[in-house]
Amino acid sequence: MIVYFVSTDSDVKHHAKRAFISHLLLIIPSIIGFFIFFIVFGFYGTSSNNVLSAGPILVISFIVVEILLSAAVIIWNIIQGVRVLRV
Repeated sequence: MIVYFVSTDSDVKHHAKRAFISHLLLIIPSIIGFFIFFIVFGFYGTSSNNVLSAGPILVISFIVVEILLSAAVIIWNIIQGVRVLRV
């Protein structure tokens, strides 16, 4: 965000905006996962057997999604960086 507001070059602003969006792609699922865990464990507590059996599955599935999404964003950013260097 700092680069976007400090720079006067339109190309730099364009790439700074794209980089910021790629960082948001990693933050948004984390926030959604936090709220889902809060709703599941906040309303039902830890005494329900159904929630306890679904809890580890939810945690593992969100961790796997976060890792895959992080890897995809890192690869995408590297590809975009190489494309910018070639031009």
